[in-house]
Amino acid sequence: LMHVRCALAAVAAERFRLAHGRWPNSLSDLVPQFLEEVPVDVFNREPVRMRRLADGLVIYSVGPDGTDDGGRLVTSLRKLQRQGDIGFRLWDFEHRRQPPETEE
Repeated sequence: LMHVRCALAAVAAERFRLAHGRWPNSLSDLVPQFLEEVPVDVFNREPVRMRRLADGLVIYSVGPDGTDDGGRLVTSLRKLQRQGDIGFRLWDFEHRRQPPETEE
């Protein structure tokens, strides 16, 4: 469920970037043109989070541990039970088509 909610917000952020030539400053910038409302994180009942990075964005949920790990995404379900956030990474245009980062 949280992967879908974060994906919807990520697609909306990309649509915003295409329309405005920049990333949104916050997820609330996406409402109402690109999202009806900011999705709610089922793990803490707060809006999903967005963090601007030097080379893009991360849109995420705090995950089952309920701790905000700053958008440090975990792809392994086994690791996610202990730590990490759920979400999607969006890259600035000039940083796209790069080899994937390896997970420790």
